[in-house]
Amino acid sequence: MSLEEKLVRFWKQMERARQLVKADNKDGASEILSDILAQHSADDWAVAEKHRFMINEFSRTYGLDFRYERQGKPARSNLDSYVKTVRPGISLVTCCKNRNENLVQALSSWLVCPEIAEVVIVDWTSADPVYEYIRDRGFSDPRIKVFRVEHEPRWILSYAFNVGFRASSCEKIIKVDADIVLDAGFFQNNELEKNTFITGNWRHADAGQEFINGFFYISRKDLLGVNGFSELITTYGWDDDDLYDRLQTNGLTRKSVDCTFLNHLPHDDSARLEDANTLPLNARDELVNSTKFKIIANKFMTGLMPLWNSDRTQQSFSIETVKPGFFSLERHIGAPHAVPSQIREDAEHYAAIHMISWQPGCYRALELDRLGAAVVLQKHAMDAILGADIEAALQKSDCNQLDAPSNIAARPKLFIDAQHGLGNRLRAIASAAAIAENDNRELVVVWQPDHHCECRMTDLFQYDGALIETGFLNGALSDGLSVYNYMEAETGADKDAAIELKAGRDIYARSAYALNSPLTDWVTENDFLKKLKLSGEVLGLMNGVRRHNLLGVHVRMEGGKGLDSHSYERSENWTTASHAELHYWRNKSHFSHFMKRIDDLIKADAAETIFLATDRAETYAEFIARYGDRIAFLEREVFDRSKLQIQYALADVLLLSNCQKLLGSSWSSFSELALRLSDNFKKVEMSGKDF
Repeated sequence: MSLEEKLVRFWKQMERARQLVKADNKDGASEILSDILAQHSADDWAVAEKHRFMINEFSRTYGLDFRYERQGKPARSNLDSYVKTVRPGISLVTCCKNRNENLVQALSSWLVCPEIAEVVIVDWTSADPVYEYIRDRGFSDPRIKVFRVEHEPRWILSYAFNVGFRASSCEKIIKVDADIVLDAGFFQNNELEKNTFITGNWRHADAGQEFINGFFYISRKDLLGVNGFSELITTYGWDDDDLYDRLQTNGLTRKSVDCTFLNHLPHDDSARLEDANTLPLNARDELVNSTKFKIIANKFMTGLMPLWNSDRTQQSFSIETVKPGFFSLERHIGAPHAVPSQIREDAEHYAAIHMISWQPGCYRALELDRLGAAVVLQKHAMDAILGADIEAALQKSDCNQLDAPSNIAARPKLFIDAQHGLGNRLRAIASAAAIAENDNRELVVVWQPDHHCECRMTDLFQYDGALIETGFLNGALSDGLSVYNYMEAETGADKDAAIELKAGRDIYARSAYALNSPLTDWVTENDFLKKLKLSGEVLGLMNGVRRHNLLGVHVRMEGGKGLDSHSYERSENWTTASHAELHYWRNKSHFSHFMKRIDDLIKADAAETIFLATDRAETYAEFIARYGDRIAFLEREVFDRSKLQIQYALADVLLLSNCQKLLGSSWSSFSELALRLSDNFKKVEMSGKDF
């Protein structure tokens, strides 16, 4: 068997093991992993060791007992087996690499807080080991636990702090850098509420205190629920903003810390950047070694890579030695989710373009596309600017002649950050498309999968327009875009604010609703939606289902009182008034109300064939028991917001739109979407209004 055939077999077996785990058959998955190792030896498989590492990571990720240990190597304790039970209280987590002096100053302030049950310090191969350093200075508090990671050549924040989070044993975590001092009254004045997290915010900080942005206080469960820091980010910058965005996408509310109760010890950027002490040889060196460049590059990189979530595997660490208050760790070789070099290069290229576009003089050669693409870029000018000092660049290029012709300048953009479920997202996008079309703007859809909608837009449609998968509301605000936030439950939101169209200025709209503008209307929006091309997966789901039924029925009950336990249905997604209204209308759309109306229609020979779409398995069972073969529906086993369920939902709404009459659920964007897509409805009745 060739190497290629062995590789194919390996991945097929790994996929089969994954399917078994998802089906809760862990024993079967372990047997497959054992078979893989039995089939190949190191002698006949050049990449066997790498695959064995992957098997171990797979086992750790899915909680299997199966492990592979090299011959001659004693079994070692894995970091993830360290915390057996999570206890009440607060874990303070910090990390240190050669910043022991700052750490000692901060440590004293942490230990005076009785609320802190443990202080977890990750020593990332400091030249002067932290454990001995703090012991020599009189720190012997039993709450202190030092986890020293050996043989790490450079500082990687995401790896280091994720070690600390995994080693923490309390229900709440306060994350601080080694240079953050806490006031004794911090916890009395910064209460952590359910479904929230508290962070530093550079916009609210005093001068010199901007670096508190990386501070946060959070539930351990919520933090590990998004898999901590993204380990795709292995250089300085953007790690905290990326984490905060993912936490908010996961349904949490971000609150700013009261800055009067913490303080950042000052130091310059040389403590953050490994190469900051090297004098720049030219303008390019000065650019790429700046903190701003590194932040922007990582921002672009995370936008280009798949979302970091609980499906991703963190770095693996083994505990080598243990003594009171001290643990020695070793990182296993290999990165489960490495960023390809071409992605990193692209991100750095876009970051350079972004920064250069804001500089004076010859930098006017560049017209910047906000998605990171250079719309107009004279390459020889770019080479001169990045490869030499500024004076040489000015001499080499006649910059005054490089202005972009006005007829090829980029159009202003309308970014539509679509929120909540399928119907909400599509109506927001459709209204934005109408505005963009009528105001000669480029429409950019921001479709970020989250707990409301766990699929990509490309899972549903063959969409060839501008599309990105990471929202940047805060970035839009700081970059000076015209920002509109219709998400009324969020701080600073203004639902239904009129969209003002300022010449040449980009717009960023975050919404689950149609935008308020005279340039959009029901007909134009629906024309856009009807022209969207379905993905092959959605079309496949519709095959074999009876179409063109007389009656379409949509019963929406999830989210009603007692049925709103899911994160995407909970009260924090709406204002108090809106949530009460939702409960009212969900009660009006109970399946019993629909059945009463359907019985009347059957008597009038107006419901011979019925297509049913609903959100609960119990509702399907009730309808089938009562109406038998009259009912057509899409069979499924999922009733959540997963990719597959959202694809079923789109297929459902299209089949509903093919019916002649609709019984819909009031206050449901899904019923509204059926109305938008249908050219067939002769009559529409809504629950709580017409029956």
